[in-house]
Amino acid sequence: MSADTCLVPAANGLNEIILAPCQTTDNIGVKSTFSSQAPFFFDKIPINSASFDLLMTIKGVGPHLAESIIQYREDYGFFESSTSLLKLKGVGEKRVAYFEDQFSFEKE
Repeated sequence: MSADTCLVPAANGLNEIILAPCQTTDNIGVKSTFSSQAPFFFDKIPINSASFDLLMTIKGVGPHLAESIIQYREDYGFFESSTSLLKLKGVGEKRVAYFEDQFSFEKE
């Protein structure tokens, strides 16, 4: 990601993100600036349906953990709660506490 692109929510309603210019001008000439530091999701990420790329947007989720989350869903089904994450290698109580505020656990 370069200094002039930011992660922003896609307009497709699927909780996906895209890279977009940080500064845009709307159709009436008003400039707006996206901050790459500001949170762009107001809802928690749905862990039971999130894609690899969407999981990777969460601080503390790297490629290995994202793959582990997806593999767990394929092998065992839905995550019931944040404590279900303790079954994943490398996830302890501190990470569970953090992820509790990042993920939702609805069955979709």
